[in-house]
Amino acid sequence: MPPTEDLSLDEDIAEVRREAQKAVDREIAARVELQAAIDNRVTVRAKIAGGDADALAFIDNYVHPTTTNPEPVAPDVAAPPPAVEPPVFTTVDTSELTPETTSGGSAPVVADALDVPEAPAPVDASASTEG
Repeated sequence: MPPTEDLSLDEDIAEVRREAQKAVDREIAARVELQAAIDNRVTVRAKIAGGDADALAFIDNYVHPTTTNPEPVAPDVAAPPPAVEPPVFTTVDTSELTPETTSGGSAPVVADALDVPEAPAPVDASASTEG
């Protein structure tokens, strides 16, 4: 076993505080990125609102917490799914779930206090869009 450096108590405390700071900073950075991703999704949805119904349904099903995540609407550019789906995050200033207040993802249980609108009909990604 390699020799270990014995730090003073003050140095140990400073190192523990550095680890705590790094952990919190990482989470803050992830929240900032998550908000940027949500804002981008909301912007894209607004741009295509009058366009492709399947694309809109795909986004709406993704952010619907009681619906299983939909199959990719564009499999040729879809990222592989994560090994474990991250939890759904909502804002805490409202109990109403909307595309603007949730990060998407499927939640097995949604609190009764939350107003969950009906999910759109699932998108059939295998249907050809070419004529």
